[in-house]
Amino acid sequence: YLYSPVKYEKYKERPFPTSTGKFDFSSSYLKEAGYQELPEYYPPRYLSHPNKEYPFVLITGARKYLYYHSRYRNIARFLTALPVPEVEIHPEDAKKIGIGDKERVRIISEIGSLEIQTKIMHEKEILPGVLQITHGWDEANVNLITYDLINDPISGFPLLKAIPVRVEKID
Repeated sequence: YLYSPVKYEKYKERPFPTSTGKFDFSSSYLKEAGYQELPEYYPPRYLSHPNKEYPFVLITGARKYLYYHSRYRNIARFLTALPVPEVEIHPEDAKKIGIGDKERVRIISEIGSLEIQTKIMHEKEILPGVLQITHGWDEANVNLITYDLINDPISGFPLLKAIPVRVEKID
């Protein structure tokens, strides 16, 4: 819902909420906490420690517009739109694995595995080599295959966007 008109270029009327009023590339807050004040790129674990046994990258945490985060899955009317959990996959990846839409597969990480139905996406909706599972399903609890001990070194946020996995077709 659009509650009020979107206002662009607000920075022209009021400064950024920084000490200079401009966009800061360095963070005095991080510096005071003992971290580097300038952002530095570190490659994600799946790139810095590749494992051929897990050729796909799983992302999770994406939202479905019908729900508020993962809430309200118990509303019957909503279940008609999204009745089961799904793993979203690029059509070329599905073809390579030999799976079709709405087939059952096993998603396996170093941590564990889960069984889930496939959803073949349009080629422009997901990148090749990437899988996406929306969180919040008891029937396919994505937390069972995500890391608990690999976290962002500054925020402590868990690794939810780059989990190395493989896919196995369930016969």
